[in-house]
Amino acid sequence: MKFLKYFLIIVGLVVIALGAFIGFVILTDYNPPETEKIIVEQNSGIMMRGDEDFTVTTFNIGYCGLDENQDFFMDGGEKSKSESYEKTMENYNAIANFLIEVKSDFYFL
Repeated sequence: MKFLKYFLIIVGLVVIALGAFIGFVILTDYNPPETEKIIVEQNSGIMMRGDEDFTVTTFNIGYCGLDENQDFFMDGGEKSKSESYEKTMENYNAIANFLIEVKSDFYFL
């Protein structure tokens, strides 16, 4: 009987601690605004002025062979690679054309 009492106390403390942690994470979650104003310090003016827009494009090309028509296992399908080299190159070329058209100041691939 004593064992059951101590076991329930320990389980209760673990549940309370886990609940407190989850509550803390939810309450302190940081959601930054879509755009943030930054202060440029020690800018020589060579790259850009502080009042100019600076565009950044990020693109994960690691799954270049997997487009919307693929049966990818992470989307509930069964496959984990492209159906063909040709399809991969078709997607790669479409991505390259998109990156040329978007004309960003910085690309993170």
